[in-house]
Amino acid sequence: MTVKTERAHHATTPMTADLLTRIGVDGADLSTHLGDTYVLEAIEHLDRMGVEADWFATRCSLLLLKPDAVVARGVAPTLEWLAAHRWRILHAARVESGRHLARALWQTSWARASVERRRLADLLVEMCDSMVLLVTDDHSAVGAADGAVGVSAGAVGGESATVRLTREKGPTDPTAGAPGELRHALGHRSYLLNLVHTPDTPVEVLREWAIMLDEPARAACLRDVIDGGVDVAERVAALAGELYSQTPSREFGRAVAAERVAAQMNVAAARLAPPGPHLTDDRLCADMLRSAWANGIDLDPWSVIVLGSHILPMTSDPTRRECR
Repeated sequence: MTVKTERAHHATTPMTADLLTRIGVDGADLSTHLGDTYVLEAIEHLDRMGVEADWFATRCSLLLLKPDAVVARGVAPTLEWLAAHRWRILHAARVESGRHLARALWQTSWARASVERRRLADLLVEMCDSMVLLVTDDHSAVGAADGAVGVSAGAVGGESATVRLTREKGPTDPTAGAPGELRHALGHRSYLLNLVHTPDTPVEVLREWAIMLDEPARAACLRDVIDGGVDVAERVAALAGELYSQTPSREFGRAVAAERVAAQMNVAAARLAPPGPHLTDDRLCADMLRSAWANGIDLDPWSVIVLGSHILPMTSDPTRRECR
């Protein structure tokens, strides 16, 4: 595929529907995504910059290192894991975190999230910005010497890059993880503090790319794609340095978080006794957090996130395992 100059692009066309069908979207999902502004914006931008949307959706994926991965200093272990599993990084960018990003990315799971999980997630995304990596499993077709962005034969069809990466990343449930998975390598702690995120399907690669990056950032991303990810290692190191300098490393332990929260509650003249054996009781600790929220007591956000991730319900469905 030859890189083209920017050209006019018309919004939704039969070709858009054909593209979505080719990358596995059908039925009601097809109608939904044909009306999704993020998906349409991504397809339009890829076409305008001369990068095949089929290839981008099926042979690339996004790996989002969330704020908890930044706190855990997870960039270097992630890079080592990607190299060991033959993933090639094409681009790295800083992503501004916030409540709207969380709701756009996780709109399906957000609908069944408990009130407590939403509160904790909002605290988490306000801790710091995230880092997103655009990765590919196509080692033969990117950054050709003639300046073209090629597409491997048979790129569309079979297991997509993002399906493979999502599988290799490991499950959200930390008890179901296994050695060799990315989350296991990073020290996956809980349902909430799961460190990394990937799109589940090729169409979600398109959608989430447009959610995370605005138009100038996407243009920079595609220039790196066209160049084959030259100098991306330096970019990753620089971004990690920025994020680490602005975000301290913190403890992930439940006990430390519970003691800090209890001490701050006491300073605020809350009703609970000083830190002691009761802090091992999940119900009492949950009551402590709910009391703080109900009374508008300011607590250390990270301690609330860590403690809450261990003891509060994560969904509104009591039959699900993560609903404690």
